[in-house]
Amino acid sequence: MNKEQEVIALKIIEFMKSNNGYIYRTQLNNFIKYGEEQIMIVNYLDQNGGLGLIKSKSNDVYYLTPKGNQFTNFEDLEKLSKKVDEREELEVKNIRLENENLEYQKSIRGLSKDISDLTKTNLELQNKHLKKYILYSILGFIVGVLVTNWKEIIILYSE
Repeated sequence: MNKEQEVIALKIIEFMKSNNGYIYRTQLNNFIKYGEEQIMIVNYLDQNGGLGLIKSKSNDVYYLTPKGNQFTNFEDLEKLSKKVDEREELEVKNIRLENENLEYQKSIRGLSKDISDLTKTNLELQNKHLKKYILYSILGFIVGVLVTNWKEIIILYSE
């Protein structure tokens, strides 16, 4: 819509506000003659596919919507539209981040399970090593005693 059409649309909205929130199709001709441009402006303002500022109960009467009653100018509407777009974009980013966080948490759970399994295996290996160390220490002690005292042992058993 060009600036001239926006001015006409703004005049129509202002008229509707001063006319208890409605306008007849015949009154639209006071702002712009019936034709393709009038239909385009009405469709632009309409609730079904347009800005949602007006709605029609019949083909001859248009009413202001609550959004239309709050409407002041197209710049504010564009700012509001940008805010809505930014909010939707932020919501999409938030959902994407939440999904990434869930994937991260899932990977952490998998890695934690791997760490637990490796820790268990490590402890089992350490226990086996400790048992072998104790066994070899005892055997080494016995062999050391026998080697050191082999003469006395032989004399003791030979008598």
